[in-house]
Amino acid sequence: MDDPYYQNSSEFIPSLAIQDELVLQELLADESLAIKEKISLDLNKVNNKFSTWKKDKDNYRLNDYLKGVWNGGVSLLLENIVIFWSSNKQEVANELRKILSEVIELFKKYKFRKI
Repeated sequence: MDDPYYQNSSEFIPSLAIQDELVLQELLADESLAIKEKISLDLNKVNNKFSTWKKDKDNYRLNDYLKGVWNGGVSLLLENIVIFWSSNKQEVANELRKILSEVIELFKKYKFRKI
């Protein structure tokens, strides 16, 4: 399923970050909107991919996925942390920082160096 067009707008996340705290939390909690997936990474998925990669380090698809997480996902998290922090949404920014730290730890733990 494709993302709704507005979620791919460069203004989507900044617009989300300036919402009232209550509205923001409601939007993030609404699973049908899938906003959390847009602003963050699925830590369980990344962990599962690493577990599989550990058994088959030559798997092109897994290597490509993990490179994509490092090159795209980490920079997305950093950008979104800055956006939410500068919009005075430290709670969301701190949640994203925690996910960023955990992703970095997974890359260290599995010694993934093909980045």
